[in-house]
Amino acid sequence: MLIPLGNYLRSDVPDFQKARVIMNSEEQYQAWSEIIYSIQTGKSAFEHLYGMNLLDYYAQNPEAGKTLTRP
Repeated sequence: MLIPLGNYLRSDVPDFQKARVIMNSEEQYQAWSEIIYSIQTGKSAFEHLYGMNLLDYYAQNPEAGKTLTRP
């Protein structure tokens, strides 16, 4: 049995949020861990970690980019 908030992780309900949770749990979560880099330099922590912007990363890593679309 899911608590009401858990329903947002189901792909068969409106306002489906599973992709956002997965995305924020992986590459973007790692970038947030480097937020001090962005504060100190004014540059993207994601680009600092991965050597490219988010969209280029997903283009080169299609499996990771799948979290952007519904199943």
